[in-house]
Amino acid sequence: MKDYKIMTVSNNAYSAIYVVCPAYSKSGGPELLHQLVHVLNNNGVKAIIAYTAYNKEDKLSPVNAAFKKYVKKVLFIRTDS
Repeated sequence: MKDYKIMTVSNNAYSAIYVVCPAYSKSGGPELLHQLVHVLNNNGVKAIIAYTAYNKEDKLSPVNAAFKKYVKKVLFIRTDS
């Protein structure tokens, strides 16, 4: 069994909400995730998109241009070594 990090939230004190989304994707699901992060940030909740399946060797941008209007800060979860 893998070890998982458990985040404990007490008194609504948290650093950020990370929303995991597939990189290089443009469809209704990933767009909804970006909209969710946008709404959370606009309501005082720090939320960040975390792209999975990202490879720094790829020449394509993992962030679809249509979604850049929703988020300013992103995080990449690399799958290469």
